[in-house]
This record gives sequence, C-alpha cells and structure tokens, in this order.
Amino acid sequence: MKTTNEMNNLDEKLRQIQKVEPSPFLFTRIQAKLEGKLSLRVSRKMALASVIGLFALIAINSWILNKAQNKQSDNLLQQMNLIESQQIYR
Repeated sequence: MKTTNEMNNLDEKLRQIQKVEPSPFLFTRIQAKLEGKLSLRVSRKMALASVIGLFALIAINSWILNKAQNKQSDNLLQQMNLIESQQIYR
C-alpha cells in the first residue's frame, strides 16, 4: 500500500503535467495515410466478376466429375455382366 505522502507526491506530479498541443498538420497526415489504405480496396465489379468466375469454375468441375462418375458406374455394371434394365425376364 502506498502511504499518504507518496499519494500526495503523485498528485502533485500529475498537476504539473502540461497539455501538449498537437501539430497543425497531424490531422492531414493521418487522413492521407487512411486514404492511401482505402485505395487498396477491390471494386465491386471486380469482386462480382471474381465470384461469378469462381461459381462457373465450380459448376464446370462438378459437371465433369459427375459425368466421369456415371461413366465408371456404367462400365462397372457391364464388366460384372449385371442386368442394366429393370426387366425381370429377357
């Protein structure tokens, strides 16, 4: 625990602190840095084009994989001499 004498010394030191005035160009420098960071944003058109392209790529990929999987299952049925139709009698 701090004693009262230490607390009084601390209060006195805190009262002696003087307010510092900021540089008049501080706000303009901060604003310039913020604008520089904002220019790195991607435009909405570019983002939309990227999303559409990614969606098309995924759709084409799934279509190709589905087509290849269907071919493999047909080949497997033929290799095992299984009846492909739903007829009971030939």
